Amino acid sequence: MTVPFRVRPLVKADAAVFVRLLEHFWAEALHEDPYLRPASDAGARVLNDFSYWLEDEGYALYGLEAEGELVGFIDAHRHTWPPLYMSAVEVFIRHLYVEPRFRQRGGASLLVDAVRRWAQDHQIERLRLNVLHANTTARAFWKRQGGEVWTSDVIIVLPSVPKEVPPSTRSIGFR
Repeated sequence: MTVPFRVRPLVKADAAVFVRLLEHFWAEALHEDPYLRPASDAGARVLNDFSYWLEDEGYALYGLEAEGELVGFIDAHRHTWPPLYMSAVEVFIRHLYVEPRFRQRGGASLLVDAVRRWAQDHQIERLRLNVLHANTTARAFWKRQGGEVWTSDVIIVLPSVPKEVPPSTRSIGFR
């Protein structure tokens, strides 16, 4: 079944729905990587920063609408390497999420296309992102998008460090 999707830039009024969708993303990511736990106040931090991201020309935030509601998003930002490296400016795709009931229908590709256009409009030559190795569906998606594996993250769990590290009691980034 074809769903009529609409991709549009996110606006301030989308903040609460963006956080809800991001929380769904985090919950799914935890199944793939138990070390990728959001902070207890992550949603509040996102709500605090959301309007700044919208105003920052270095950020691209797009939403995917279907059936009159926001059902997915992509957020990306301009990324440059430290001046020690002769490297191009890139766009780092931080998150791409589509609600499960709308997956496999082309919506994620539309969101990526929006970021591609944004990057090209800003004379940026490539996209970069991270994908969890265990997420074979996402890896296949990015391969279809023309993505190539350039690096691999390696995690070494140290036995002397407790697996359950208490969250920081200090808020970072806002009061």
